[in-house]
Amino acid sequence: MNILSGKRALVIGAGSGIGAATAKLFAAEGAAVAVADIDEAGLAATVAAIGNIGNAGNTRKPPSFRMDITDAAQVHATMDAAAKALGGLDIVLNTPFIDGHPDLLGLTEKQFRREFDVLGSGTLYTFQPRTASVCVPCSRVSR
Repeated sequence: MNILSGKRALVIGAGSGIGAATAKLFAAEGAAVAVADIDEAGLAATVAAIGNIGNAGNTRKPPSFRMDITDAAQVHATMDAAAKALGGLDIVLNTPFIDGHPDLLGLTEKQFRREFDVLGSGTLYTFQPRTASVCVPCSRVSR
């Protein structure tokens, strides 16, 4: 039995790296997977790979969404659309990362702000209280 059989997952940042690898692994382990990323070409490659693995026991393409993690409205709309497409969400994984910047001392203010928006604001937008309305386990968390 696959360890994620019957689970529904949204992987944000699935266009490359850890996000792409995790989306493929989740599908291979039986989860129904939806994927999101700002990188449409990378996202298309991940969708094709998951379609070849099988998404929760079938070969349909997983729902995919172009999304900018630094835009709260896009994040919330994507989570709502993924939940609707999969019939709810059990897992939400947030993996976006900016690669290729210089070391900390070499960061420009613009690079730092973009990095903070992706890592800090993006995480906030993904896991704000409204997540409870689309994510089954989160709705059980007492406030």
